[in-house]
Amino acid sequence: MIHIPQSRNGRLNSLDSYWIYSDIDLVRQFVEQIGDTKAWMADQGSIFDWGTTCNTLIGCMWQRINTFVGGTVDGVEDDSKYGCYFAVPINTVLKANEANEVMYRTTAKSLITDDTGRVTGVTCEMYDGTPVTLHANKAVILATGGYGANIDMVLETNEYWNKDELSANILTTNRSLAQGEGITMAQEVGAAVTGMGFTQLMPLGWADDGKLAGGKVEDVIFVSPAGTENEGKRFVDESAERDVLSQGQLTYGGENGLTIQLQNGGEHTSADNREGKEYFCTLAEAAELTGISADTLRETIMEYDTAYFNGDLASLDVPKSAASAPISNYNEDGSFNDEGILSVRYLAPSTHHTMGGLVVDEQRHVLTEDGSVIPGLYAAGEATGGFFAGNRLGGNAISEILVSGRIAGQAAAAE
Repeated sequence: MIHIPQSRNGRLNSLDSYWIYSDIDLVRQFVEQIGDTKAWMADQGSIFDWGTTCNTLIGCMWQRINTFVGGTVDGVEDDSKYGCYFAVPINTVLKANEANEVMYRTTAKSLITDDTGRVTGVTCEMYDGTPVTLHANKAVILATGGYGANIDMVLETNEYWNKDELSANILTTNRSLAQGEGITMAQEVGAAVTGMGFTQLMPLGWADDGKLAGGKVEDVIFVSPAGTENEGKRFVDESAERDVLSQGQLTYGGENGLTIQLQNGGEHTSADNREGKEYFCTLAEAAELTGISADTLRETIMEYDTAYFNGDLASLDVPKSAASAPISNYNEDGSFNDEGILSVRYLAPSTHHTMGGLVVDEQRHVLTEDGSVIPGLYAAGEATGGFFAGNRLGGNAISEILVSGRIAGQAAAAE
């Protein structure tokens, strides 16, 4: 299938010292099974676009994203993407057995093993300090996520990014719970890990809090902030892979990769501004806001827009592989409209997805260093490694968690 090569194929780490590859069998499995998994979820109430639209997401090399529409739970439609792949599956689990329960505000602390090394349960602690012991009738499945919010762990394991550029001040798109505790719990009972040095950075992080800014990159340009050698100039193909964008920000951006993103502001006004994040303004106002001269901003925008209108993005000093709109507005005579509204956003790379994690097989058993199965222990999702080489594709993590979660559940139930 067309997605296998981009998911599996290796690439050099940022220091160009070695190649990073995925496990081809794991990649093939989740790519080939996602279609059937979507149909399975639709039967539960998930609602998909089913291919009437196909979009890109930052880092994609072609149109490949099928939209989540929402989900129906007990006759009530949730029109968010989270309704599709969270609310519906959770409802299915809760309805499958009246004894099933989601324990909120409860932290897993350690895995319980018997004399043979089989995992038989989990010790936990509730928010108020109440200890909880959960005994597994069949098996334990770890779906605890990665460690993108554990910056110390990211830095300690890093083998991908230049250690002088990746600092302890970097922010994250993740919630605070992404600490990697499930991985370390499994290691304590003998689990092997792989790819722990590879953390994906998200170039579309808000500079002030690290959260995901979102948006498409075909219709934007990134420029270096005031005070840098490349002030007000483009420095990267904004339609390139996420690691290429993030490395460009670290190299040509300001502190922690601070980047100015420019985009056509459309019909927005200053009433839509978000303090510290995004501003809608004229060229003169953008110059005052960013500290970059209006002449420099105009020159950068016009150079890009001219290439866009001429269909000649490859001729730019910094070529671009895909574009969908000009950045500025123009008068009827073709002259630059200084009063046209621009969107100015303050971005920086944030930790986003950790490619490393527990070694698993095609049934999602967790394995030891010698490849042996740890009885009673399965894992799925970002707690596992081996799926995404050194640079995960947007959207693929959702496919993987759905396919892997289903596989792990079926395998555990069959014990």
